[in-house]
Amino acid sequence: MRRGILLLGITLLLAALAVLGSEGHAQSSSGVPQYYVSINYPVWGEVNGTPTLVKSGFYPAGTVITLPRENYTYLSPGNRLLLIPNVTFVYLKSNVSIFVKVQPQYLLNVSTAYPLTVLINGSNVSVSGPLWVNASAQVVVPPQASLLGNGERAVLLNPSSFVVNAPRTYKANWQLQYYVNVSSPYPVLVYVNGTLQTLTSGWLPGGTKIVQINPYYYLTPFERVALSPVLNLTLDSPLNYAPRITYQFLVELSQNVTVPALVDGKPSYLSTGWFDQGTQIEITAGPSNVSKGVQFYITNANPTSFTVDSYVYVKVSGYYMYFVNLTSPLNGTVNGVPGTVYSGWYKRGTLIVLNETVAVYPNGTEIVLEPSLSVIYVDSPKSVEVTKLVYYYLNVSTSFPLKAFMNGYEVTLKSQWVMAGSNVTVPPQYYYVNSTYRLELLNPEAIRVTEPTSYVARWSPEYLIAFNTSFPVNVTVNNSTCLTQSLWVPVGAIVKVNPYVQVSQGVRYQVEPFELTVEHYVPPIPIEGEKQFAVTLNGNVQWVNQGAQITLYQPIPFYETGLWVGTLSAQNGQIVTVNSPLNETLVTQVNYQYALTGFTFIASLVLSGLTLALRRR
Repeated sequence: MRRGILLLGITLLLAALAVLGSEGHAQSSSGVPQYYVSINYPVWGEVNGTPTLVKSGFYPAGTVITLPRENYTYLSPGNRLLLIPNVTFVYLKSNVSIFVKVQPQYLLNVSTAYPLTVLINGSNVSVSGPLWVNASAQVVVPPQASLLGNGERAVLLNPSSFVVNAPRTYKANWQLQYYVNVSSPYPVLVYVNGTLQTLTSGWLPGGTKIVQINPYYYLTPFERVALSPVLNLTLDSPLNYAPRITYQFLVELSQNVTVPALVDGKPSYLSTGWFDQGTQIEITAGPSNVSKGVQFYITNANPTSFTVDSYVYVKVSGYYMYFVNLTSPLNGTVNGVPGTVYSGWYKRGTLIVLNETVAVYPNGTEIVLEPSLSVIYVDSPKSVEVTKLVYYYLNVSTSFPLKAFMNGYEVTLKSQWVMAGSNVTVPPQYYYVNSTYRLELLNPEAIRVTEPTSYVARWSPEYLIAFNTSFPVNVTVNNSTCLTQSLWVPVGAIVKVNPYVQVSQGVRYQVEPFELTVEHYVPPIPIEGEKQFAVTLNGNVQWVNQGAQITLYQPIPFYETGLWVGTLSAQNGQIVTVNSPLNETLVTQVNYQYALTGFTFIASLVLSGLTLALRRR
């Protein structure tokens, strides 16, 4: 390309020399000499004070050409050419050659919240926004920090290096940091965003979580220093941490217990632990809580009163006590001494025996207290569930053994104590004295025992009445009728034997009816009966004794014939013997032989009458 531009320039120069005079200039028609201005790239400037695009050509002598030191030609929104002429002022009095340096540039769009220093082709440049960069420029964004104030700075997180050969964007990512100043003669152990480390002076990012895990530094196993306040924060400003130092000493008790004491004059509970230097402690005798349901009773401590200026060992004497919890007081013994046993604290090794306690009240109520444990050796906290059972007296009056169901179990019911809420069912039942005499329970009942209750069984005597017969008898007792050969009848009831006993469809027995009032045992009663069958003729029913003979007959005209259709299918007028139920229907039809004979007879009578009448004329 450069070779093409050079050849083009030589060609234009030769053409210009061809038209120049012997002095190297052209002559205008007005006689004013003109000189040739050669410029390799047109540039905007001023010609005699008028803005003009200055390009190669002839200009009149004395022309004043002014060019800017830099000029730009924009090719696209992020691409331009930087034009730099080698001269900026020309007073034309001879031919002039102007060289314009053409430099392509690209827009580097920089976004930053704080001042940013970059190296462009090795030169430091402070950047706060977009800037134009020469093509193929090497841009380096080095690591850097911007101090914002006392103990606060912004640190660049994304340094970079790149060559600009096209429009480009770079966004600076800054992190706010705060200075942590630690002034402590002892290490400060913390978690920094979950990582365990010793906190030292330095910069930390904003939002850092600092949690001090152990504000103590141990000088010896019995002496330590406490650092306060204890750090637990999220860093959002510079931090100066100069902890207050407190010396502490271990106070150790010989028993792993908590004892009542005055600590700096205030009632408290003392156990093995660390105390500030100069703390005043006075131990008092009495019970001290060890854990839930466990106490240690202090009988003596040595020393009893002291000031914490060094390690202190306290020898504690006493005994353990445990809490025994009873949901209700019970009768029993404590180490063999009888009495009422209550919930409370008992010395280790105590032996407690609990008895079932029964209280009976005149109204028929009984309350029974039953412990879940009967014998307790006190070697730990104990809990005894005392069950309160309420019983009511069920007073049963019966002359004979009485069966019942109590809460689903079959029992012989008698007067007894019954647990409250029990269900007692007395079902219908009989008590058999012998095979012909029994008693029926008249008042079966379902009882829910919620109070003292009485039940009187009412029995009714009955006798077995039997009939000596081969067929069931139709019997009515107390308006109830049944077919039977024997039945139980209450004393005083009237047994009525009915005259007819229909044992099946179309079959019955006819007996001699009678009545009997049951007052005592009655031997089996013989019953004789006549067996009868139902005879149905044309829908009309009549009962006929077994073995009787009947004539199946119904009058019909002489010219018809009849046939009984049904059980037997007999001729009209036929005699049959009844040994089973009969159902017959008469079916008739015309007898044509009888009908024709009758017609002939009638016709002959008519002809005879006509002949006689003609003769009389």
